[in-house]
Amino acid sequence: MITIPVRASSWQELFDCPARWAAKNIDGIRTPTSGAAWLGTSLHKGTAEYDAARIKREPVGIDEAAAVMVAKLHSPIDEESGVEVYWEDSSAAKVEPIALTLLRRYCEEIAPQRDYIGVEVLCEELDIQCDGIAIRLTGTADRIRREESGYGISDIKSGQRAVCADGTAMTKGHGLQLGVYELLAENAIGKPITASAEVIGLQTTKQAKVGTGMVANTRTALIGTGDHPGAIEHAAAIMRSGMFYGNPKSMTCHEKYCPIFNTCTFN
Repeated sequence: MITIPVRASSWQELFDCPARWAAKNIDGIRTPTSGAAWLGTSLHKGTAEYDAARIKREPVGIDEAAAVMVAKLHSPIDEESGVEVYWEDSSAAKVEPIALTLLRRYCEEIAPQRDYIGVEVLCEELDIQCDGIAIRLTGTADRIRREESGYGISDIKSGQRAVCADGTAMTKGHGLQLGVYELLAENAIGKPITASAEVIGLQTTKQAKVGTGMVANTRTALIGTGDHPGAIEHAAAIMRSGMFYGNPKSMTCHEKYCPIFNTCTFN
């Protein structure tokens, strides 16, 4: 039985370009962390500082959470991967005002409306066997929240298109990741996840909008139905064959995002 770990956050990339996914997740080849990604990491750090303290009933002020976020934002190295943060034509100083506005809006408009029971929950790995391949689901759930209808997961997404024109969070393309988080969170807390998954969007533009959006039935696309195989079966087929094909039409087929861009035979 071959076991292949698949991080929750990498499912979209796996189907977008298996060659790029394999280079990063199997071969361990790294690219510099982009400024946009680092801004998102820093926002996660600040919001988690705020929410975790609330759960412990030892609340911190927004300014205290902001200090933690800003320190992360200005770090030149991604401590987790050990690679440099590459800002291109931007900088930590340029995006700091946007980050501060988004953090404040999250803390004032979003967080008070949520009853979180878990923040940045590192979930135990979960193996799903599929025709000789074990897909090992891994990931850290942003938030687990409690509602009258049950428990659900909330996932913070940042980016220039994180909030739609109608003020709701962009939910398209996040279903597989949310489905994995639901399975992992359910296993972690030992309670069924029955409430719809939630995306909390933080738009990293000068407008600094925040918005939310709900996604129901996220596990259907992941697990499939009696008539149609789910993403796990499709992933197992790719891994079983070892045919990690490239996709030169991918929006992220670029040396900034792909560690094998200059050697890829599919370009």
